[in-house]
Amino acid sequence: MFGNLDSEKGFGLIHVLASLLIVSVALIGLFISINYARNKANESYHFRSALLAASGKMEFVKYVNRDMNSPDISSLPAVFYAPVVLDERDNQPPLTATVSINKTFHVDIDVAPYVGFDTVIIELTWKEPTSFLLTTQTSQIKTVTLREDYHWRYTQ
Repeated sequence: MFGNLDSEKGFGLIHVLASLLIVSVALIGLFISINYARNKANESYHFRSALLAASGKMEFVKYVNRDMNSPDISSLPAVFYAPVVLDERDNQPPLTATVSINKTFHVDIDVAPYVGFDTVIIELTWKEPTSFLLTTQTSQIKTVTLREDYHWRYTQ
């Protein structure tokens, strides 16, 4: 009725289908990991660009205030606060970061009488673009913060 069951005819097709499934899963995994690595590399590039821009702005603050004990951030030109371009691609709008600067004064009488210090904080903030390919990750707000302390002696 069923014939010889010891025959292996037809197993070639099952083997081909099984190997096709394994190769498909491996290729999908490879594709997802390449996409993830590309996104992380772009994030790293944006972070390094923002860090370099913030460092340049801090050096500009140092240069403008090179002859003063206490830095004056009110004398910075308006171009200092202009958005910084972090990444510019051909078919996409440029990725820009906003610049904020803050200055605070500190005195610790217990540690060093008659010594004060100003803290200058420069912050660059940008929104990381979303990846539309096989991820549900939303856009993330990223920030780079640089702080510089200016110590100086004062009299009471």
